[in-house]
Amino acid sequence: MNRVLSSMSSGASLPPLPPMPAIAGDGIESNGLLSPRVQLALIIGAPVVLGTGLCLYYYYYRHKPDDKGSDRKGNSTKPKTIANNEPNLEDPLQRAIHVKNLGNKFFKDMKYREAIDCYTKAIRECPTNKEEELATFYQNRAACHEMLKMYEEVIDDCDKAVEHNKRYIKALVRRAKAYESLGDMSSALFNITAVCILEQFGNQPNLLMTDRLLREQSKLKAKALFRTRSPRLPSEHFIAHYFMSYSNDPILKSCEPKDIINHLETLRLKQNESNKSLQEFLLLNGTLEILKGNIESGEKELEKLINLDDCEIDIKVNALIKLGTIKVQEIGREDSFNLALECFERAIKLNDKNPDIYLHRAQIYLLSERVEDAYKDLELCCQLNDTFASAFAQKLYVQFRCGVRYNDDSTTNKALKGFETAIKKFSE
Repeated sequence: MNRVLSSMSSGASLPPLPPMPAIAGDGIESNGLLSPRVQLALIIGAPVVLGTGLCLYYYYYRHKPDDKGSDRKGNSTKPKTIANNEPNLEDPLQRAIHVKNLGNKFFKDMKYREAIDCYTKAIRECPTNKEEELATFYQNRAACHEMLKMYEEVIDDCDKAVEHNKRYIKALVRRAKAYESLGDMSSALFNITAVCILEQFGNQPNLLMTDRLLREQSKLKAKALFRTRSPRLPSEHFIAHYFMSYSNDPILKSCEPKDIINHLETLRLKQNESNKSLQEFLLLNGTLEILKGNIESGEKELEKLINLDDCEIDIKVNALIKLGTIKVQEIGREDSFNLALECFERAIKLNDKNPDIYLHRAQIYLLSERVEDAYKDLELCCQLNDTFASAFAQKLYVQFRCGVRYNDDSTTNKALKGFETAIKKFSE
């Protein structure tokens, strides 16, 4: 509760942002990101629409009580229950602050709707030129709406808060969380990224939130891409680097990564000559079908291979690893994560000394935020193969994330030193 209450106080002004180049374009770019103009508006706040100040001025004086205690329509303006103890202050700002303080008391007592009434009255009473105070009142009301899970209202109030205080970090963070609660990961990511920029990337919880939202958005984009993309083989460079993420891929015993495509055609012609040629063909063809985006076709090839009675262990283990990495990405399957882990468990039963199992299972754990499990797998992978550069790099990355997550400077510094050591070791 104290954490929520502390978010109600307005923060100190930050130094002005550096000048930015002229930009053009509105709305969402074709790649799904905000255009530069919208990004700029997000960071420094969109200018107040012409006439907004006049409207607020008119609204205030229209509702200001006359000397007889009535508004222009003759309705009584005597204080309601929430303001029974309100002093007869002549200064509108002091009246607004007094009602805001009553709202804070209601908020502390978890009477959020009464607090909303107070903050609404504070907004109405506050002079329109008191930008900081208005921003605080809107942000406080947004906090109430957040507690009531009224996320649309949270966003509306945070919009107003940012209009009045263009660098209001608390309002931007709250708006990001509201967008996330509504499933709008893209807008949530834009808001929290703006916060990180304003904070000069010095707030670890907000950095972690940015990292998490970025991965969530990436997964959504990847799923959308797989639904719509036309199957095509990626570049030879991409294919070569994909196979280099395996230290024991049976295919690489027969050819170099740069010759994968030609090797597939060779195996296609020889698949009926021996069981091993057939197994290698199914493995390589299934792998490349997955890389093309023909997920279902690739899975069928790998499952056909796994079900062969005389399938060699190293080939079957590699097929299970690849099948596991694609199972977790199956669209519309709530049990996809467990299906993926089952593939890795089957591979471990066949050969628990294969480092590739642990490297790629660590990737699955990272997708589900099981960072500690990922780190354990990566440590084991590096123990099984101390020359596996990819595994070392990923282990150090996860170690660094653990240090940031738990605010452990010792772990973070250890990871950074590890990167220096790895660069020397694997550049020789």
